[in-house]
This record gives sequence, C-alpha cells and structure tokens, in this order.
Amino acid sequence: MTDVSLIVGTTLARWAPQIADSVSDRNAYMAFTKVQNKRNKARGGSDERFVIVDGGERFKETIFFNTNSTFKGYADRATIDTAVGNPIKEAEYEHKIVAGSINISLLEEAQNTQKYQIHNLAKTKRKEAEISMSEIMGAAALSDGTTDTLIPAGLQHIISLTDNTVGTINGATNTAWRPQRDTSGVTSWNVANEGLIALDAIYENCTRGPEKPDAIVTTVAVKSLINIMMILNSTLNREGSAEMAAMGFDTIKYRGAEIMADDNVPAQRLYLVNTKFLRFQVLRQGNFKMTKQKQPVGGLYNVMQLYVFSNFTCGVRRLQGVMSAIAG
Repeated sequence: MTDVSLIVGTTLARWAPQIADSVSDRNAYMAFTKVQNKRNKARGGSDERFVIVDGGERFKETIFFNTNSTFKGYADRATIDTAVGNPIKEAEYEHKIVAGSINISLLEEAQNTQKYQIHNLAKTKRKEAEISMSEIMGAAALSDGTTDTLIPAGLQHIISLTDNTVGTINGATNTAWRPQRDTSGVTSWNVANEGLIALDAIYENCTRGPEKPDAIVTTVAVKSLINIMMILNSTLNREGSAEMAAMGFDTIKYRGAEIMADDNVPAQRLYLVNTKFLRFQVLRQGNFKMTKQKQPVGGLYNVMQLYVFSNFTCGVRRLQGVMSAIAG
C-alpha cells in the first residue's frame, strides 16, 4: 500500500521555499516617497516626503500666493498702509481610505501543520496583503483622481496637463496654482540634443533659487532615452540613490534629481517633482495598520484588515512640472 504521507511529503519538498511575486509592477515613485530627503544635510536638516500627522479633519498645506501688498515705497511722513494684506491661503486634501482583508480559514490553519508546512500561512497571507496594498498605492501615486475617486489622487492630478482644482483651489482662476507644462512634444530625444534641451528648459522653469526638482518620474521607454542621453553626455551625473538601489530600483540622476521609471506613468509622459512641497501624508492612527484577527459569528475563518488613511498633498504647484508627447 502506498504511503500517502510520503508522497505528500516528497511533493511538498519539491516546492520552492520562497514565494514568487508575479504581480508587482515598478512602483518606484511610491517607494521614493518613503526615502528621507537629505537636501539640507549640510545644514543639519532634512525634509520629509512621508509625513505622519496626528489628526485633524483634513490634510492642509499653507500657501503664500502673493507678497503682502502693504510692503511698498512710501513718501516721507506718508501714512503706511495698515490693511490686512494677507496673502496666505490653505490647500485642503481629504483623508482617503485604502484597505483590504486577509481571510484565513480554520481548515487552512489545520492543514498547515508543521509537518506539511511549505510556507508559514500567516506570513504568506500577510505578504499577500502587503503586495496588494503596494500595488494599489503605487497606482494611486500616479493617478488622476478620476478612475477611482476613493483612493488618493497622485501626480496626474496634482501636476496636471490642464487647469483643474487641487486642494480645493482652482488652477483656472489662480495662475500661481498651476504646474509648469511642456506639451510641445519631443520627436527625437537624442537627435541634436532635442530631449536634453527640452528637459533642461522645464527643469529651470521648476526652479526658484535653491528650490528645484529632486525627482523625475517617467516611463520605462523615456527613461531608456535618458539613459542613452546620460551615456552620450558623460559630464552629467549618473550616480543613483543608494537607498533606492537597496530597495531594488535602478535610478540615475540629472542635476541632482533622481530619475526613475514607474509602470503607472502614462505613455510618453515625464514628471518633475519637488518633494519638499509635494508629499505623502498619513494619519498616525491609520499608518498602514493591521487589525487583530477576528472570527465572525457563524464563520469558520479568521479575518483581519490592512488599512491606511492618507493622501498626496502639494503646497507649491509651480515648482512641479510635466512633459508630454515624448518620443525617441
């Protein structure tokens, strides 16, 4: 009589010990938000791309739209204007909920005994949740806010090609609340430095004094064109971020800005991002938390949820940029 346990044991032994992830895309920009920005390192400071907030009804960004109008030239003994002259506005962003469930049946737990355990069931289910959450948040990081209005709206929404309302402020009526845009297109990126000229021009448009883009997010195809540009122009800095490399992302730099390919970027598109003013904010009590396992009444299974309360926020859109219609 065949030894069933031996057959099962032999079959299980042929299984790979590692779980293969055939789902995850290149969610480079979302990973980049979790890397601390050390642009002020020489002065002992750093900026946060990933901001944890204790509470509040909404995420808020304080914005200076104009200079205080009372500051101007006055004649001797003239009365100095005492009007309010308050140029401050607030951009407000809703708290968005992204969540999902992990369901483990009691039968699965019983079958997953030590003798027949290929992978730890709880760890496997948790990894399933983390991969799924990563994919949703990776898509959110580049979303335009219309495909799924319940998830956070990302770069397509904040650095939009057309005037829109971001953070409750209308870009159509507030010219200072518009990103830099180049929609003229690049037909041959590496012919006669066409791409380099266009990229440098919009980079300069996104720069004000010491404030400049620190991230360039684009498609695999456009990043490949930039890789070739970097090779042809050996004077440009090509070293990538050690932190991003440690997470498995291949990046290079252009004038200090990290260039990354993300599968969620629309075709022929490139975004220039200043992450000092475009950040990912989360509520402390909803910072990728996992609930405890609970067994519902009448159910032979345990359920737990992974959730986050968050959104992408921006305080200065004119320091962000977008290029479209890019070809090789």
